[in-house]
Order: sequence, then structure tokens, then C-alpha cells
Amino acid sequence: MSPTSTSLLYICLGAAVAASTFAAWAWARNRRFRWLVRPALLTLCSLTALAVVGVLVNRILFLYPTWDALLGQDAKAAAAPPVPRDDDGVPIAAKPGASRMDVFNPPVGKSGVSLPVYVYLPPGYDQSPNMRYPVITAYSGFPGTPQTWIISEVQAQATLDKEIREHRMAPTIVIWPVHHPDPKIDSQCVDAVGGPQFETYLTVDVRNAVISRYRARTEAAAWGIIGFSLGGYCAVNHTMRHPDKYRVAASLAGYFTTMPGGPGGNQDLFRGNEQLRKEHAPLWRIQNLPVPDMDLWYGAPLDDTRSVSNIREFGALVKAPMRLTTEFIPKGGHTLAPWVILIPGAFDWMSSRLAAPQTLS
Repeated sequence: MSPTSTSLLYICLGAAVAASTFAAWAWARNRRFRWLVRPALLTLCSLTALAVVGVLVNRILFLYPTWDALLGQDAKAAAAPPVPRDDDGVPIAAKPGASRMDVFNPPVGKSGVSLPVYVYLPPGYDQSPNMRYPVITAYSGFPGTPQTWIISEVQAQATLDKEIREHRMAPTIVIWPVHHPDPKIDSQCVDAVGGPQFETYLTVDVRNAVISRYRARTEAAAWGIIGFSLGGYCAVNHTMRHPDKYRVAASLAGYFTTMPGGPGGNQDLFRGNEQLRKEHAPLWRIQNLPVPDMDLWYGAPLDDTRSVSNIREFGALVKAPMRLTTEFIPKGGHTLAPWVILIPGAFDWMSSRLAAPQTLS
């Protein structure tokens, strides 16, 4: 039973109901010690209600997908590949020739950062030693982790398998690098002034490590980035800033300006350097710098009014050689639920614009 399991949620709900029932029964009894009993009953009800809320939030954001992560033993939690599991944490065995998940820590490189990178290897990868594959990097939001993609409702492995099996998507390597130094610290995927160098880590160290470790194509035309919310900002920012490495970006309800980051997401990562801040804002870049040759997809629900306003402002400025595609659904807000609906189509769209798998002679 994991911290995100349905079983744990039901246990917490049962405990909350039991605590409320017991409090209602005991409230008028034992009048002599009611000054002691009643605060204790209120505390019990509050704690069980908070437990329900905590499990629900964790199931949505996947901040703590394992007990090791909850206890701060992140290295241990990341030591094994995130194999598919059912609601009770029981592994689902992979079939021969099927896709598989892997995880590794890149060698410490130029950035000085090394965190787990989760990897999807498409069906047939192990049986096709002469094949090199396009790569999609996927970013989560904040708070969030790769598990938001892998074991939440997104069910990334099953989603990718289906899109590839039904020929809507070419076999593709997909990677989910951890891009926050801590679940409570927002990196904004940038090189913080005097702080962690996450842009360098993600666009140089992780990319080089994937090319070295897996049969990945190296050309920019074979690499794309997708993300939701903060991850959408990171996807567009990195693709615009590094057109020599990426040519395709997909943003699910991302933004186009810089935001505070650091602990709690409320610090200036650029320490007052306004020019650096501008250069990390896609909205500023498209108005003031040469536009890169890239394809951009943006998706959001129409009732996520801020995201819709963001893309309309940015979209009005798009010009060649950038190409923009948008997709909207009626409702869902700024939550994971509508992104789950949009993600399969976003992967298909990216695959149609990335370079195809290549057979080496």
C-alpha cells in the first residue's frame, strides 16, 4: 500500500467517519472531564480530516509516491525503475518485446547537478539494436515530480504504448528528469544566479547522458519537450533558447513570462538581473529576438482563463519560422484532469513533427 493508493484513501476516510461518529457519541458524556475530552475529540476529528485531505492532494500532485520519499529517503526511492503498479503497489509484469521503464542518475557534469532521470523505452527497443530513436523530454509542474506523469492518472507508459500501438505516434524514447532540487523548491528550470544550474543540467548534462546511455538520435530535429503548467513554461523557454538542441515544444497550460522560484516558489532566481529575467521570458524573446525555427503546440481548457489569455497574447506575436498549433477543450481548470485528456494528442502531434526513428546500416 503506497501513499497514493486507493486503499490508503479509504482507510483515512473510514478513520475520519469513525472519529466523527465517536465524537458525536462522546460529546455529551463524561461531563466531569469535558474540558479535557472535548478538545481531544476535536483534535482527533481534525487530524483524521487532514489525513484525508493530505492523501487526496498527494494523489493529485504525486509529491510523495513512495513511503521512502515521504520519509526523506529520496535516493533509496529512486534506486529502482518505476515499474507499472496497481493501486495497491503490486508490480504489473512486462511482456517480452514490450516497452519498459528505466531510471538513472547522470554523471555530474557542467551543472554540478545529478538527480534521477526516468526513461520510457518504446516497444521493440531491446529487439532493434540498429535503431536510433527520437526523444521527448517531459517536465512536471510545481509542486510535482516525474511520478505525476508516470503513476498518476496520466499513466504515461500505458498512454505511450497505446499511441505507438495504434500508429498515431512513432516509437520514441521519453524521459522525465527530476527538475526540482527538492519537492518544496521550485527551480523554474533556469540557471539561478548564485544557485543550482538547472537549465544547464537539463539541456546539456541530461541530454548528453541520454545520448550516451541510450540509442537516441542526436539532431535537434529529433528532440522535443513537453510540460504542463511550470513544465510548459520550461518546455517553451528551453526550446526557444536552445534551437540547436530542440525543435518541437508542447505546453499544457504553461505561461510565457518568468516567475519567482526557490523554496516555496517565492524567491527571485535572477537576483535583480532584469536582462537575464527578460531573456528567460518567451513573451519577451518573441518580441525582441530572432524567432527560432520550431513547432509549438499549446493546449488548455477554456475555463482556465489565465492560460487561454496567455496563449492568445503570445499567439498574436508568432511569426515565421515559428509555427503554432492550439487545442482547447471546454472545461477542467488548471488541473491535471484536462491535461490527461490533452496529453495523448500532444504526444501524437509532437511525433508527427519530430524526426522518425532511424535504422543504422
